[in-house]
Amino acid sequence: MPGISPAPLPPGRLEVDWLAHCAQVSQLGTDAMLQAALQAAVSACPSSVRLLYNLGVAQQRLGAPAQAQSTWQRLLAIDSQHLKAHQGLARLALDQMDGPAARHHAVLVNQANHAAGLPANAQDLVLWGKACLLCGDWDDAQSCFERATGLAPTAQAGASDEAALGLRLSALLTWREQSTTPPWQDWSDQALRHDPTAPESPPWDRAPPEGDDELKALTVIVDLGLRRLRACDWRERGTVVRAIKRIAQKAMQDPTLGLSRSLAWEGLHLGLTPAELLHLARGCTQRARHIQQAQALWTAAPAGVGHQRLRLGYLSHNFGRHPTTQLIHSILKHHDRTQFEVIAYALNPHDGSPWRKLIHAAVDQVVDASQWPPEAVARRIHADQVDVLIGLGGHARGPVLDVALWRPAPVQINYLAFCGTVGAPDAFDVHISDGIAVTPEMAHWYDEAVEALPTGHYGYDDTRELAAAPARASLGLPEDQLVLCGFNNSYKIEPQTFNAWCEVMRRLPDAVLWLYVVHPEQSRFLAAEAERRGIAPARLLFAPTVDDQSHLARLRCADLFLDTFAYNGHTTLLDALYAGVPAVSCLGQTAASRIGGAILHEVGLGACVATTPLDFVDVAVRLAQDPAQRRQLSMHLQGVRGRQTPFNSELRCRQLEAVYARLFTATAGPAQPAQPWPSALPPGRH
Repeated sequence: MPGISPAPLPPGRLEVDWLAHCAQVSQLGTDAMLQAALQAAVSACPSSVRLLYNLGVAQQRLGAPAQAQSTWQRLLAIDSQHLKAHQGLARLALDQMDGPAARHHAVLVNQANHAAGLPANAQDLVLWGKACLLCGDWDDAQSCFERATGLAPTAQAGASDEAALGLRLSALLTWREQSTTPPWQDWSDQALRHDPTAPESPPWDRAPPEGDDELKALTVIVDLGLRRLRACDWRERGTVVRAIKRIAQKAMQDPTLGLSRSLAWEGLHLGLTPAELLHLARGCTQRARHIQQAQALWTAAPAGVGHQRLRLGYLSHNFGRHPTTQLIHSILKHHDRTQFEVIAYALNPHDGSPWRKLIHAAVDQVVDASQWPPEAVARRIHADQVDVLIGLGGHARGPVLDVALWRPAPVQINYLAFCGTVGAPDAFDVHISDGIAVTPEMAHWYDEAVEALPTGHYGYDDTRELAAAPARASLGLPEDQLVLCGFNNSYKIEPQTFNAWCEVMRRLPDAVLWLYVVHPEQSRFLAAEAERRGIAPARLLFAPTVDDQSHLARLRCADLFLDTFAYNGHTTLLDALYAGVPAVSCLGQTAASRIGGAILHEVGLGACVATTPLDFVDVAVRLAQDPAQRRQLSMHLQGVRGRQTPFNSELRCRQLEAVYARLFTATAGPAQPAQPWPSALPPGRH
């Protein structure tokens, strides 16, 4: 209902008048009306801390955290001890994952309470503890939660809930196991397999009793702990892994449990089993189902195509400067327009990038649905009579799954952006992969039918220009030493991978390791981890973010690309291969840990695919010590560009078109015979 806004106050009124006026607007008007009234009040009474505080609250409620932050900072310039402003800023900082700022304001709140003789407050202590978690100070966090646990519930709203959360968090941290330092100089295969932060026993075998707060506490541990892993701070990695495993266990025990939507994505790089990933995905989908309460829009088999060409809809939240666009746009432009009509449904706004413009040029129509709720997007897809909907997202960021749950098309496919099962057979019929990334033995861990393409399944922009390699000195690289490149994102670098990389460095004393920095603390933690493993920190070199063309050019300065284990390089690995850099990868037990191997087999570098960490080290060292072999592989990669998938987008497009047409035909007639699963790996390389 539209609100009723009282008449504005005339000039010259006092603070008390404005407070009464704003209270009246709060009762009768909308949040937007209240914000406007408070802004007028603050203009009239710029030193009123009460008006400033309430304006910040209104701004936060309307989804303007930056404005709220600015307003509360302005308030603190007038009254530096304002508790509620510090509380608000601490919560905003937590939401923005700014640990130091969150802890700064949380500490001030608790110090001010103590100085004023006020009793300790469970909410403030839990806030302080969360900030400590985000900063990596988990012992201090545990102390905060233990103090919150000892407080009796008060009449303050939410205090008992926060005390209960503090109790659960305290219990979880009490039971965390301290990691032991592995024997870094034991480079047996068993030692290389060892993750010093991984649980050695079933997850949380001494778990606290079940309770309504357990899932909430576990989610806090995972959400905040993951921020430390992005800094390559592995001190509490075991606790984070145990927490997400416990969440997967709870989802398996209760299929109706709804989980935080990010957990399925994060689980891919934490070394979870295929079964655990399946249950996480199902739990995250359950949350989406609960939110959407969707009813299928497409309910009956079509009598036949109602238009001359098969109509394809590509649905993505990442049409723009994002790896998804880099991988898909060349495929889109190669669709046979005599047989297919292509519509892109963009769930993100136009970012002005050249990549977004390429999407517009590659398809028949772009529907900007960035401001639409999922149901509206689905109804538009259904009204457009899309025959095959290809979701480029799954559980990755964005509402692709939410739209797909409304079932707007007869055939719905998960492809490319999320390599695990979505756990939503009502949203996606098929998951497109290949026979190495998802073997026949792995298919039962997918709720979707797995369609394995003959070779790999990735696309790539095979028209990208390769500039000449810059001088190594301009990048801070040595001219006369071997440069090993590990440009995968920081969250993909975990202890097992780093163990193997450091063993390669130990066997190649003249080599340097060139890493991509995405977190301000990453270089400090990795340097310390290298030193623990006997590698001089000076042998680690760090590369900043640069534009796409400069990134491709600088890759040509590397001698060898080293892949990560739990979550391989996908787009990053393709970039290196496109630039002519040989690579080494290691096959794992999940699609995320096998796509690197699938890509290398597809481009003819199957001999560079290892099956164990020790094998990975041996292959990398052998290549590093053989410059002639590396040159031969580099020349081979140059010859692959434009001729062979994934660097032949037209051929990949034809493979996908055959799948789309066959799946749609199957909805209108008798079941089609299953396609034989490609035999992609030679014997003994599984």
